[in-house]
Amino acid sequence: MPVRALSIGTSIYNGEQVIAMGVSAVTIDHNMYLKAVFSANAGHGMSSFVRLGFND
Repeated sequence: MPVRALSIGTSIYNGEQVIAMGVSAVTIDHNMYLKAVFSANAGHGMSSFVRLGFND
């Protein structure tokens, strides 16, 4: 079963409120990990990324 985490944050930048949410998971043996983040601001700007990694 992988180890999982969830984080949520908010801030104000240049007068616009921003909210972000991220999730991450890593296998028990730490050989593979996954991270995903999504953010949006009051001005309707959005961004996201997904990262999949492998360790030796």
